[in-house]
Amino acid sequence: MEQRGTAPHKESVVLLAYSEVKKKHYIIAKPAHSSKAQLIRIDPESGVLKWDQAVGRDTFDSEAEALAYLQEQGRVEVLAHGKAVLGYAVLGPVALLLVAEAVRVSGVLPGGHEIKTVTQSKWHRINLQQPELDPINQAAAKAELDRGIDKTTNFPVDGAHYYCETLDISRPFPSERPAHQPSWAFVWNKALSMPFRNAGLDGPQTVCPALLQGMAESRDMEDFDGRRFSYCLVSRRCRLHVGPRYKARGLNEAADPGNEIECDQVVWKHSTAAGKPLAWSRYTWRRGSVPMWWTVNIRNGGMGEAEIKIRTTNTFRGSRRYVRRLQRRYMPNPHLEPDGESDATAAAAAAPAGSQDASLQVPVVFFSLLRK
Repeated sequence: MEQRGTAPHKESVVLLAYSEVKKKHYIIAKPAHSSKAQLIRIDPESGVLKWDQAVGRDTFDSEAEALAYLQEQGRVEVLAHGKAVLGYAVLGPVALLLVAEAVRVSGVLPGGHEIKTVTQSKWHRINLQQPELDPINQAAAKAELDRGIDKTTNFPVDGAHYYCETLDISRPFPSERPAHQPSWAFVWNKALSMPFRNAGLDGPQTVCPALLQGMAESRDMEDFDGRRFSYCLVSRRCRLHVGPRYKARGLNEAADPGNEIECDQVVWKHSTAAGKPLAWSRYTWRRGSVPMWWTVNIRNGGMGEAEIKIRTTNTFRGSRRYVRRLQRRYMPNPHLEPDGESDATAAAAAAPAGSQDASLQVPVVFFSLLRK
């Protein structure tokens, strides 16, 4: 792997501002991967995010210029200041903005791509200008709204989620996709980032990074000869079949195993010359529920043994679909073997006659820890 420069080490900035003259809220976001700051307007009645790409009104060279633009129109109060915007949701007459107020660089991958773990986040409530309900329906609506807000804002984020703004880390390293095209099955703020994408802040203009659940840690080390190398471990939890340990078991209707976690172990030597090929290795594995239909019954009120029950009919319904997804995901990348025949080329040569899908030759092995 040849080093092609390093990722820009820039700090992301996000502000939540309120214009007392216009009675409107604004989000100012400047991601680390971009040289521009975006000014996003929040509709005071519907809560819909609005952004029109206009230079000098929606796009600025810095967050300071965007804030100065608002201040020229009257007094502006900065309600929140953070490192990244993680999501946005509208629940009836209330809009909620999730901001990462503090992060730590927990991992660094080849090329200088920083993985940031959220250590402190906060939901900011924005009251919208909507007509009040009649007294008969107001109490019930308020109770429902409070339940929705409570469920949304009490989801634990700090210490368990991380993101990278300059590299796609939702796939095994190294991913050829840009950071704004993640593998959505592993992105936990997909729905919360949708309002920004609907406003046009997608692709290179993305301001809401893909938030992954799990752990990302790296260390710089030395071998016995004093040569430096780095080690990075990334684990990401799939969001398509999650739940308590004894509830989310086996496959669901979408052929997704319960509580599956994909792990990357990346090791690389430190290069002393710019542009010199980088010696590295990556080992990827998954840990989750056995991909077939089975459940667990807890005996003695949870204090005894767990009884495993395997469905007697259609036991492996969806298993093939799950295995095919794995084969496509782990298909060898021919670009990683530029000087010789890659595993992908060999797989293509071994593909069945008349088939152009070389991923059919990617082996998948399961280790079952089920006890009968």
